[in-house]
Amino acid sequence: MHDLFEAQKILKVVLKKATEAGAKKINMVKIGMGSIVDHGEELAPENIRFNLEQLSKKTIAEGADFDVRKIKGDIWTIDEMDVDR
Repeated sequence: MHDLFEAQKILKVVLKKATEAGAKKINMVKIGMGSIVDHGEELAPENIRFNLEQLSKKTIAEGADFDVRKIKGDIWTIDEMDVDR
């Protein structure tokens, strides 16, 4: 459940950045995922990716490749996006 909440926050930022850049379609997003602990459990990159895929349906990010990689720290970052304008 916590993975879903974090994925919602990430997708909101992704969609905002893409829209501000004039994107019509998001093809790929590279996300760095640090060690984020919520309610005693570390969020898993694969769960975040799954939730992003589900949440992106019916948005400009539907079908995008969400590449979620483990990074150091306790934050997440949006490292790169490939979009169609």
